[in-house]
Amino acid sequence: MDSKLISDYIDNTVVELNKYYPELLSCIDVEDVKSQLLSSYSSFEDFKVYFDEYVKNSICDFLNINIDKQSKKNLSFKYKVDDLTLSIAQKLVNDTQGLNTNIDDSKVKTHLGIDDCKKIVLDFFMSINQSDPVFASDVYNALYNMKVYNHPGRSYTNDKEIVLYFNGDLGDLVAIAHEVSHAIAKKHDLKLSTKIPSDREKINNRNLLKEVESKMTESMFLRYLYDNKIECVDDNGYSRMMSDDDLDYMLLSSMSSGINNSKRACDETLFKKLYYSNKDKVTPQLLDTYANSEILNDVIRNSAKIKFIIGCYFSKDPSFDYSTTFVPNNGKNLDNEIRFIYGNIIANHFSESFGCDKKVYYEYLINGKYHCDINKLSSLLGFDPNNKDVLVDNYLNTYIDLNKRVDRQLSMDEEKGINRSNVRMLVRNENGFVSTLVLCLVTGFVMGAVAVLSYIFIVNK
Repeated sequence: MDSKLISDYIDNTVVELNKYYPELLSCIDVEDVKSQLLSSYSSFEDFKVYFDEYVKNSICDFLNINIDKQSKKNLSFKYKVDDLTLSIAQKLVNDTQGLNTNIDDSKVKTHLGIDDCKKIVLDFFMSINQSDPVFASDVYNALYNMKVYNHPGRSYTNDKEIVLYFNGDLGDLVAIAHEVSHAIAKKHDLKLSTKIPSDREKINNRNLLKEVESKMTESMFLRYLYDNKIECVDDNGYSRMMSDDDLDYMLLSSMSSGINNSKRACDETLFKKLYYSNKDKVTPQLLDTYANSEILNDVIRNSAKIKFIIGCYFSKDPSFDYSTTFVPNNGKNLDNEIRFIYGNIIANHFSESFGCDKKVYYEYLINGKYHCDINKLSSLLGFDPNNKDVLVDNYLNTYIDLNKRVDRQLSMDEEKGINRSNVRMLVRNENGFVSTLVLCLVTGFVMGAVAVLSYIFIVNK
């Protein structure tokens, strides 16, 4: 009798279901189900055929019920990823296999409050151009007509203002600069009309290129923070200067959105194709084809992508008040997210070719003709709009190099049993002088550190 095999198989499946479909387990007594199945099947193979089909059908029922909640018309897969974008996305996905792309930019903390952050962002933009009073006014108005919420959320810029979700992370500070650049570029966009044929292509280009200025801003701003030695906070709450590793990590986090949205473009395009060819129904066969596997745990993991895709096209979050010109469910629909692919690729070209060239950056930000004409943009930044392979390859090279550097640093720190943020600590005295101390994490060095501090105290006294 294969009771041990059956029991282990059920347990392993429950672990996977609990990760991706806790809803399916919430009303099930797993031990009772296991007991019934063990008494019903003596052959593992017979059990497996039944159990796999049962789990897959349960997943399909769950997904189809969710689609039917607001009727299938709300599953608005109207946006078609064009062949060129899809080929770029596929190349990015293929060439980054095995690399970590889930980079959490909230890992690097700061002591900065919202007013401090606004001042830093204002100083950054003024360092770009101090002589243009209109530019200065645009930056100031964007920063000081901002709604701020102190809880997690995705910040955005609408026709009236910036809506910011602020938790004191370095990523939140970068998000402020990101959104301010949107507000400035939006103000200087060309006035276009869908009723004018010559404007329609420019509008399509503008939609596709909307993240170019924001990703250029992130690259410029992160280097500005590093050069100006912005203070970060380690895991023990001590202040320290932003390090090379922090810069690499934040740049990698910024670039990873291009990879993750490439994955999404490929995933969603495949699901749409299978879903429509299957008469708008999710079936076990569709799950197997989508996962490119009949192994149950593979199917469960990959069907979670379908769950995510379906979830992105429902119920607009009532806490978001988007203007009529904004895509509903910002950050959910692919027609919004696809822009990060181009934004990252072109911003990387700018960074690699021009470094932190303030003149080029400023020219792009305030000159609407570049925002919606790929040919004029390419003339400013010096790339061939008909040969995106070079842009993609350069982006991949930068991303892979950053990924290796960050991974190598994290591995070295793990071997030493330390957090990279704890290597250097800055201690400020009452007079504002800064003394740099090496923080020794090995217990044997603690007494030495105390002796040094005692010496400093005696001398200063």
